[in-house]
Amino acid sequence: MATPEIPLDIVDQLVLGVGAPSSHGTSENAVKTQIWIAISVYVLVAILKKALQLDRSLGEILQILSVTLFEKDEIYQVVTAADVQNHTHDPCNQLVLFDL
Repeated sequence: MATPEIPLDIVDQLVLGVGAPSSHGTSENAVKTQIWIAISVYVLVAILKKALQLDRSLGEILQILSVTLFEKDEIYQVVTAADVQNHTHDPCNQLVLFDL
């Protein structure tokens, strides 16, 4: 059975998302552990995306989950509510940097 290939840019994003190697160790075992954790998270988010039939990219879902990691909301609500928040943004609340 052939091993499915994961694009390198996705692996790079996932490994960078797990953390810098210096903060978790630089030994061969530590780096392999970080890579396996990153791949596991990627697969879990891909399963979540398919199960919930989400239109977002995996990168967007990972960003949303990283920001809302400790909130006590359901995952489906968090991932779908991000669209609603983007559309209700009121530009009048933004401070003016230069008064031209």
